[in-house]
Amino acid sequence: MTRKIFICSLLLVLVCAVGCGSKTTLITGTVNFDDGTPVNFGGVVFQNDTNTYTAQINKDGRYQTRDETYRGLPDGVYKVWINGSKVVTPTKERGQLPVTTYRLPKEYRSASESNLSFEVKSGKETTYNIVIKKATSAESE
Repeated sequence: MTRKIFICSLLLVLVCAVGCGSKTTLITGTVNFDDGTPVNFGGVVFQNDTNTYTAQINKDGRYQTRDETYRGLPDGVYKVWINGSKVVTPTKERGQLPVTTYRLPKEYRSASESNLSFEVKSGKETTYNIVIKKATSAESE
């Protein structure tokens, strides 16, 4: 019985030690169009080989990687893209299917298209400001 308690205690200590060793870094920033207008919708997506994290963009274009789900991002290099689509639900009278409209240029809308990347290093809070071009009507489809 004493041996079981010892082994359980040892496992608990090991689990806590491993969990406490994972460091995250708070990333804050803004997302603006190249004319200075804030992007006030969607989310900034940080994606690496193992995880995807999304930080909501607020009405003044600011975001942060800390919320009720996670405290920040683990170290690593991330592909960065902006989730900024909007699903428009048509009226019943028209009988159409919902339509997805994209409010950002194609090169920012997915990990495969984006040329944005960011390296997270343990330490202090880090700022990553993103400037993107506005979508033309042809790119919005």
